[in-house]
Amino acid sequence: MRKSPAWCHRRRRGLTLIELSAGLAASAIVAVTAGVMLFYIVAAWRRDLALVNTQQDVTVAMFTLTRGIRGAAALDTALLPDMVQVTNALGVASRFYVDSTTRRLCEQRDIRDPTRVIRVTDLPVLSFTASRADDGVQLFLELQGSEGPLQNQAVVHLRN
Repeated sequence: MRKSPAWCHRRRRGLTLIELSAGLAASAIVAVTAGVMLFYIVAAWRRDLALVNTQQDVTVAMFTLTRGIRGAAALDTALLPDMVQVTNALGVASRFYVDSTTRRLCEQRDIRDPTRVIRVTDLPVLSFTASRADDGVQLFLELQGSEGPLQNQAVVHLRN
């Protein structure tokens, strides 16, 4: 009877090349899948954040317009539809308009002092119109966000 060599009876330790290759391939597939999922999650998060910022900018602009018009004692209709000019109870006139160079909605707090201009929107204005309503002003504002245009409209009634 022939004896088998000693190396045949030793216990195998470690992995074969095929087992190692299969393990690395499975790990690579899991890692690539996780990376792609992370990429799409971050991209969707950035899109949603940009949309929220655009919506917030429109909301703040309409709130600022509404606050300025509601507190007015008088409304100058001669400057409509491109500009809204209101006068408060103290006789100080302020106006809202779209700056022609920056395309941003601005508020000039006192028309006698041209240095007191506040930019109301951070995003470019595509359209801004104001028209006389029964006892107030109808406003339409459209801003250009990174994900496309966003519109808002309101009817603001004077308190007087």
